[in-house]
Amino acid sequence: MKNIIFTLALVVMIMFQMKGKSVVISSQNLHPCNDAGSYFIPDFVALKVTKDDKGKDIFDIIVINAKLTKDTDFTSNQKNARQKGAYTMRSESKEVEVNGQKINLVQGVTEFSKSGDFIKIFSDGNGVGVD
Repeated sequence: MKNIIFTLALVVMIMFQMKGKSVVISSQNLHPCNDAGSYFIPDFVALKVTKDDKGKDIFDIIVINAKLTKDTDFTSNQKNARQKGAYTMRSESKEVEVNGQKINLVQGVTEFSKSGDFIKIFSDGNGVGVD
């Protein structure tokens, strides 16, 4: 059995393009598709970075959304995104630090896979709940 080493970071202010949706590339910039339902914005993302056998970064995410109550539903784009398993960066490119290592997340290029279902965090009047 091979040891797998990974690190985890909590990332905020990030938007994801649902895989399979178009991204327009001009001579100047990448412009993500603005079609309704083509992207979603999570409240938090737990980002796990591992390496494949060739040393390429693999980005695995857990999507976390804060809701007012247990009964507060996901947005229509979040519901659509829950059905998908992979996304690309829609936000402006950014650099995040994971366990002291700087990782470049590139708009329209960096691909992410989703680990499990979205996690909903809410207040039930007696404290915080997780669903």
